[in-house]
Amino acid sequence: MVYLFSSKPRTIVEYFERNNIAYQLVTLDSFAAMVQQYEPIKGDIGIVYDFGKFIPEKLLSALPLLNIHFSLLPKYRGATPVEAALLSGDTVTGVTVQKMVKAMDEGPLLLSVPIDIEPSWAAFELQAYMDSRLPEVLDEIFRVSPNEWQFKEQTGEPSYCYEKDLQRENGKIVFEELTADEVINKIRAYNPEPMAWCHIQKGAHILEMNMMRAKLFHEKLNQGDIVFVKKQGLAIGCKTGSVLITELVISGSKKLANGDIVALKGSIELAE
Repeated sequence: MVYLFSSKPRTIVEYFERNNIAYQLVTLDSFAAMVQQYEPIKGDIGIVYDFGKFIPEKLLSALPLLNIHFSLLPKYRGATPVEAALLSGDTVTGVTVQKMVKAMDEGPLLLSVPIDIEPSWAAFELQAYMDSRLPEVLDEIFRVSPNEWQFKEQTGEPSYCYEKDLQRENGKIVFEELTADEVINKIRAYNPEPMAWCHIQKGAHILEMNMMRAKLFHEKLNQGDIVFVKKQGLAIGCKTGSVLITELVISGSKKLANGDIVALKGSIELAE
């Protein structure tokens, strides 16, 4: 029996059913009861994927557990590896399968699959693509029986990422303090949550402008200058370089993209 611990199980469940693999889904709601009631049976294994629950030592010692993690460990141990890769401007990440141990993401590695990051991808798109690659990862896991799995210790300097990195206040962008690349990385990493944002003034009101898509703008602008670019969006000067915001939403309004953003011309300016 394969026990699947996941809050986003669809891709793996479909794989199990397509390949006639006996499984039991353990949800956040059923987790406590499963831990309490589980009795070890030879041949049982567990797979943990996007679960968000601490696995107690009682279960770790009773059930061989594999963890699917969306980075090339030991890089980005922790809860937000997809966002961390985008914030850092990485061009490659990966899916790692490791043996679960008590310490967070420190177990030996069974499999690592590198994945190229498309320059336009936001966090939700990279996450979805990596999820779509899980069937080939599972093919490799189940290519041999569990007693033939060969693990190797992690090597290299570890780095870490945390849920607190995605708090709303961390999404604030001060264009004069960030390079154009840093602004774009933050916009990609924080889409869809918590969203990268800045303050704008519209009439007598100070509002939040949430930014969802951006790319480099190749005309020189002074720090903090804004220019509306016909049919494209809103360009803003950064600490170095400039960005073109191509998709945004101002609090209380609908989402705007490309040429529709230009309708804001003359009505907004950046605020502190």
